[in-house]
Amino acid sequence: MEKNDLHDADSINIQIEHCRRQLKDCDDIDDKAFEEFEATSKQQKEIEKNIASLKDDMNLLIAQNRDKKRIWIDTMGKIIHNIEGNFRNHFDKMDCQGRLTFGPLPRDLGSAEYNDPSTEYFDEDDFANYGIMIWVQFRKESKLKQLSTGTQSGGERSVSTMLYLLSMQPVSRSPFRLIDEINQGMDNRNERLIFNALGSIAENCKTQYMIITPKLLKDLPYTKNMAMNIVHNGQHYAMRTNDKGKAQRTTINFMKAIEGEKKRLAEAAL
Repeated sequence: MEKNDLHDADSINIQIEHCRRQLKDCDDIDDKAFEEFEATSKQQKEIEKNIASLKDDMNLLIAQNRDKKRIWIDTMGKIIHNIEGNFRNHFDKMDCQGRLTFGPLPRDLGSAEYNDPSTEYFDEDDFANYGIMIWVQFRKESKLKQLSTGTQSGGERSVSTMLYLLSMQPVSRSPFRLIDEINQGMDNRNERLIFNALGSIAENCKTQYMIITPKLLKDLPYTKNMAMNIVHNGQHYAMRTNDKGKAQRTTINFMKAIEGEKKRLAEAAL
């Protein structure tokens, strides 16, 4: 049989059997060499059988992972779709744009742009680099870009993060949320918008929001369901007030103020 005839497994096995018969007809073949040949042939068949079994197992795992991946991506897509509706509405109120997507992350967060075909992403099977992508645009002349440290200012990142957390409220239920100095770095307009959005959501959900901040804007809209606790450094606080253009130092005694409020509440309860 010519080498060109050895084009598949059947032809190779036929040639092996042919060679085996020729070896048996030879009188000068060492019995030990023949036994080694037989053992090697048997081992080869076992290996081929194991390879076929492993290929079947691998194909089964690939099919199972493909189904699990599809279910996972579809589930996450529905969740992100629900969150993105709220996220976009919050940004629309600020005359800005915001989008949310889920999938392989951009390889370069700083240069990634929304729906830009030139943006390079990680491989679809690289699950370690999957994530939720936040895209924001704060100026009309700019494009929707990935939220990252080097792309947006600190105030813009704070606004985006806060609006994202508020947008998650319908799908991420929690008995309370603690927000620490989220308004730092924001301008007055954005801070007021964030507070209005937070107050609106808090009024219509069972989650309790606790905000820790060193400052609040004047004339913010407060409701009966809001409580404010002011922490003072000591029983007295000195502040300056202007009286007819002159600076005058006055002292507030918080202990007396508290006792007076307690007395007023007690009398009102009678």
